[in-house]
Amino acid sequence: MEVDRGVQADLLDEVLSDGDRQLVLLKRILAVIVFAGVLLGDVTLHADTEDGGTSAVCVENGGNEDLLFVAEADGGERKVRALGRGETLCASAPKSGGIGTVGVFENENAIEGCSRLAIAGMPERLIGYVAFDNCTWENP
Repeated sequence: MEVDRGVQADLLDEVLSDGDRQLVLLKRILAVIVFAGVLLGDVTLHADTEDGGTSAVCVENGGNEDLLFVAEADGGERKVRALGRGETLCASAPKSGGIGTVGVFENENAIEGCSRLAIAGMPERLIGYVAFDNCTWENP
């Protein structure tokens, strides 16, 4: 019996080498471990950046169409802006490693879109937009 790995895995196979796939998988595993630790209270993500400044929750439009993006850092900024291909939107976070949310919508009147938890300092890239929380994302 063959298992359908999904559109995201198929896309990664077409674009990434074996080494790149391993790095993406490692980042995903690390993100799951960090979020689980935060939820359980075992990990605190509040280390300042080396220069004493703030970090940011960022999202990049890696898709082919202009869409409305949201970047929101918990305890920090919330920004909303239409982005073209390759453009990035960032919201300042009070601490590096803090948690936030990125999201994308077809336009300002759309009710449904896609959202994803994000870690300040680890940008998220939209690869493909499909309404109803079925988008394809990556951590570049």
